[in-house]
Amino acid sequence: MNDEIARAYDRTPYPDFAFWATHPDHLGMFGRLFGVATAPSERCRVLEIGCAVGGNLLPMAAALPGSRFVGVDLSGVQIARAVEAASTVGLDNITFIHGDFREVSGRGGPFDYIICHGVFAWVDAPTQAALLTFMHERLAPNGVAFVSYNTYPGHHMVDMVRKVLTVHTANAPDLVTRNDQALAVMRFLHRMSKKVEGDWRTGFFEREIRQMQDAGLDLLEHDYCARESQPLYFRDFVQICGGAGLAYLADSSPWGMYLDNHGPEIVEALKPLGDLVMQGQYLDFIMHTRYRETLICQAAAPLTRDVPATRIQQFYIGQALSAEPTLDGLRESLPVQILVARRPPMTVSNPIIRLALHRLWRHGRWTPSFDQLAQEVAADLDSHGIASVDRATLRDRLAAQLLRAFFANAVRFTTRCPAIARTLPERPETGAYQRYMARERRPGLTSLTHEVFEASPMMNALVPLLDGTRDPAALQASSPEPIGESLAELLRKGFIAASR
Repeated sequence: MNDEIARAYDRTPYPDFAFWATHPDHLGMFGRLFGVATAPSERCRVLEIGCAVGGNLLPMAAALPGSRFVGVDLSGVQIARAVEAASTVGLDNITFIHGDFREVSGRGGPFDYIICHGVFAWVDAPTQAALLTFMHERLAPNGVAFVSYNTYPGHHMVDMVRKVLTVHTANAPDLVTRNDQALAVMRFLHRMSKKVEGDWRTGFFEREIRQMQDAGLDLLEHDYCARESQPLYFRDFVQICGGAGLAYLADSSPWGMYLDNHGPEIVEALKPLGDLVMQGQYLDFIMHTRYRETLICQAAAPLTRDVPATRIQQFYIGQALSAEPTLDGLRESLPVQILVARRPPMTVSNPIIRLALHRLWRHGRWTPSFDQLAQEVAADLDSHGIASVDRATLRDRLAAQLLRAFFANAVRFTTRCPAIARTLPERPETGAYQRYMARERRPGLTSLTHEVFEASPMMNALVPLLDGTRDPAALQASSPEPIGESLAELLRKGFIAASR
């Protein structure tokens, strides 16, 4: 099976995406939130199983020179590209291994963080068990592992699509023809479903067709037509983790873990279950979930589910909003809706959290410490003429409000502040890896905050010049188009490094 997987990825290497939710800052934060003393991201050991061309691991290594990174992949073509990129950028804290994950044994570790993204559901059940056993053996006592996988019940419908496509395209002479045939049969099924009034499959087929068109050959080769597909129910995944000496820590996104996000009827039905895993499983039944990102740790790790709000005072705070929060009605404590990126709005009325969210929005991607944010909120309360409280009470109330906003996905917690600029420096600079990606004309660029943004022609032209030797006038001299707006955009998106 390994040879077949390797050939597929040699033919069609996986795009070099970065995944913010796999970053040690994020994984370490979740461990600390639930009582596990995780390693600092600035000095940690990270393994990625199925690292592809290194698109996720390379920007981490570039941003965290004091940490060590290992990537392993079955595809020799992908590993060769990753090694070439690391050499070009000049990274000496990362190692790439061509082979099976078992070949990592004895080559680094134990690992503080293990990433297994886009692998687990695409191998057979014995390999899944071997992966979890390996993680138990190679994960540090206070380590965290990230595992993504397709899940039921949502993936039952996708299983049907996989069967249709593998049958219909079995005799296609090449991948391009196979992709054309796959889209044709999906469009046919979509048209047929529309003939039945109210057929729920219509919307499903529309979404699948859009996804196939956007992802192209990669999705067909590595998802729909892959030899192995082993989705699991969430509860079953947690059970087999337990059998391997591992335990469920959290979802990669906190939103689904908090019942109150789902409305009073769901809270009434699921709260009596008590158990977090069973609640998550029933939420999957309700939401028809088809994909999960689960964080796991050693079963012996000191997990505590009762999180005191004061625990978040160790973190740096970022925002995940889609619009600037209004301050209308602040002094009257009027309820307002806060627009959250990719989640339902959050209703708040307390002036403390409203001022905190407004401050965080103004900070953009720069993340203040909890202490810094508390000082800013105290000053804002005074400037707005709102009766303040003593410092200790303000900190307690801010922590409690931020914890609720965290589970609503309105704010992010992290273990450090990335070294990004708050204002444009005299000589703007980005990272060596960011300059490398832009020179390569990649369709997406990974920022210094490990987020991926679509690369415009101007970004690809400007980013390679941001080496800290040119001021805006010199940068403008190299471009026939005005660059002011593009520089401001790069600053907002976290591409400009803080001055040294």
